[in-house]
Amino acid sequence: MSRSRRKSRFTLLLISLLAATFVLAVSTAAQSTAGREDDSAAELEAIGAKIAKAVLSKDVSTLLNFDRTDLYWSDVDALKNPKSDLYCYIFDTKCIAWKRHSVYEILSGAGRIGIKARLYKSLKGEREGLLVFYDASKVSNQVLFSKGYLCKESGRTLATWGFKSPNGRWEAETPFFDSETDSPC
Repeated sequence: MSRSRRKSRFTLLLISLLAATFVLAVSTAAQSTAGREDDSAAELEAIGAKIAKAVLSKDVSTLLNFDRTDLYWSDVDALKNPKSDLYCYIFDTKCIAWKRHSVYEILSGAGRIGIKARLYKSLKGEREGLLVFYDASKVSNQVLFSKGYLCKESGRTLATWGFKSPNGRWEAETPFFDSETDSPC
């Protein structure tokens, strides 16, 4: 074998090795990012489980642990009043002035409560998530995250709540269960 041919083979082998290393590095980075996303979704869903339990047991003090800090004191007062819009929105469909179900009714009527987090980046590049509370015995994940379904069913068969994680810790971005907001649409 000639010297130039061996040099060409060596060069080809070196290029192949570098390409394989690059593909492996990109694959590992993608898996690492996916793992962090899975961990973030799991963390937010664990918060959702605590929130659902608090709603079903009408545990206002636990719910307030997840409230926005700027709304905390006004929400404390509102949740003491069983005729307030916020109390009705969360706990009592009968006193809601507009056509929707209370979060309590949505959760208590579910055959199997499902809690899913949908993660995304804000326009500022910050990590945000939408918690969706729904009846997992009736709705698949594929249908759940279709825009049409979220828009149509919000307040009827599912409840949502927006969160953000500016410092690696999830906190409410919107008022309780997106009350006083348009919906997840």
